[in-house]
Amino acid sequence: MNTNATTNNQDEIALTEEMLKRVCNNAKLQLTEKETAAFLKDTEEVLNAFRTLSQADITKTEPAFQPIPLPTVLREDSQVPSLTQEEAVTNATSINGCIKGPRAI
Repeated sequence: MNTNATTNNQDEIALTEEMLKRVCNNAKLQLTEKETAAFLKDTEEVLNAFRTLSQADITKTEPAFQPIPLPTVLREDSQVPSLTQEEAVTNATSINGCIKGPRAI
C-alpha cells in the first residue's frame, strides 16, 4: 500500500503537501500556497499533541466513558389530557375542523 507519506514508525504518518493537495482536491477545496503551508504547520502541531498523549502510561487506568457524571435533565413522562378539536382550531383559520395553513410549493 502506497500512502505517499513519510513514516516515522509504524504508528506515525506525517501529512505531506502532496497528501494535503489530494485531500483538498477530493473535498473540492482550493488552498493557496500560504494556506497550504499554514495548514501543514497546524496539522503537525495537532499530530504532535496526539503523539504526546499516546506516550502516556495508561496500563493501570480504567476507561472513563463519561468522566463527569451528568444529571438527568428530562422530566418524568406523564399522561395529560390533550386539546379537543374545537380548542385546537379556536384561533386558527379552519375549514370543517381542519387547520388551514399557507400554501406550500
